Amino acid sequence: MVAGASVEPVSIVRNLGVYIDRDLGAAIHVCRTVSHCFAALRQLRRLRCHVTKNCLRSLVVLLVHSRLDYSNFVFVRLPAYLQRRLQTILNAAACLVFQLRRYEHMSDTLVILHWLHLPERVNFKLVLMAKC
Repeated sequence: MVAGASVEPVSIVRNLGVYIDRDLGAAIHVCRTVSHCFAALRQLRRLRCHVTKNCLRSLVVLLVHSRLDYSNFVFVRLPAYLQRRLQTILNAAACLVFQLRRYEHMSDTLVILHWLHLPERVNFKLVLMAKC
């Protein structure tokens, strides 16, 4: 009881756009991030025929990469299964930019786009933040 009112615990809280569950795990945050990024990719897919490839690439970076980069500190030492879920976002974004099929090999495409795989991306952002 706080000030005479009954306070019930919640299972998930959101602070500065980061979802944290009772166990201080990142599974809920990863799940929400994946769903938001795929929603943005579905919207961009509709625009694909109306914009140039460079414009589409810029929109993907703006709408998808910025969401991944916003909470990089949550993705440090993330379990492999959650890293794979986040990597699918980058793969789907590359497929969208180059109009590839879902099951094509993505490593070369990511290199052409100058995008890092998720674990490398998280480490790069952490080193960048630590140097500042």
